[in-house]
Amino acid sequence: MQFISTRGGMAPLPYSETLLEGLATDGGLAVPEELPHVDAGTLASWRRLSYPELATEVLGLFATDIPREDLARMTAAAYADFPTDVVPLRTIDGGLTLVGLSEGPTLAFKDMAMQFLGQVM
Repeated sequence: MQFISTRGGMAPLPYSETLLEGLATDGGLAVPEELPHVDAGTLASWRRLSYPELATEVLGLFATDIPREDLARMTAAAYADFPTDVVPLRTIDGGLTLVGLSEGPTLAFKDMAMQFLGQVM
């Protein structure tokens, strides 16, 4: 998969190069050239996956220049210091569900992305 700039002034780049650039070279945001299609059967098959396995599947749609085995190793390492439920769901009053995004090693929501970013860098 290739990534382009929202400003239109950057040649398409693969995931790894885009990640290292940060912003697009023209100052825009780097976005996928096209969004992958995920059908209902694939979504259903993902329900049984652990969080690191699911992260590998989703990231694998975008990070196509990283070998799948490497991506799986990085996601497993990124979420190893989280509890069993990386993103726990807690039912609260009124039928609402609270999503826990601060379960990582620093107890901050940024752990969700930054733990993986540290691995991929």
